[in-house]
Amino acid sequence: MVKTKETNYRYIMWVLGFTCIDISNMSGIPLNNVKFQIRSGEKVPPLLKQCFRQWAELINSVAEFFGGDRTKTKLWFSLRNPCLGDISPREIILIGRYEKLLRFVTNALSENS
Repeated sequence: MVKTKETNYRYIMWVLGFTCIDISNMSGIPLNNVKFQIRSGEKVPPLLKQCFRQWAELINSVAEFFGGDRTKTKLWFSLRNPCLGDISPREIILIGRYEKLLRFVTNALSENS
């Protein structure tokens, strides 16, 4: 789970299976800048910080469902899900449909409560 005040960029990328190339393509930030920013945690543009925070909250929600199990959480994001149109949650984020995924997770968690 991502429960620190500082955003753990590398952990979030690991769970979601994102590369610096993915982040560069999604954000429009040059690849070399992304690598430096992610590695150092410095000079990360506000919009990118906001995306990582949103992803961290989503990861935390899924991780709580799996009792904090990092492996199951990572696996859930990488496997195709028939309830999501037979694509993986990771792919949904990559194509810019984060809000759809957030609604799905929120609804699923509320139904399981």
